[in-house]
Amino acid sequence: MRTKVNDKELDQILSKMFKVVGASFKSIKESCKGKNWFMKYTWTNEQEELFEKWLKEFLMKKLQMPAKVAREYAKWFTFDYGWKYSEKLK
Repeated sequence: MRTKVNDKELDQILSKMFKVVGASFKSIKESCKGKNWFMKYTWTNEQEELFEKWLKEFLMKKLQMPAKVAREYAKWFTFDYGWKYSEKLK
């Protein structure tokens, strides 16, 4: 089991995160410029949950992470790099 994604996998993850909100992703260097690049778009709770579910499955498949570890990694990733919320949390 690996616990760190490589550059190609990170590109895939960020591409999916951009796609979830209807944004285009070119590359990390182009799409993730600036200190607060992750404040550029917004998503709903449902979109975030969809992305976290996808990321969990991706990590389980690509890195052979156990489900619990992959779920925690996905939550950590969206907490640190996820988009702003477009609606108030309930």
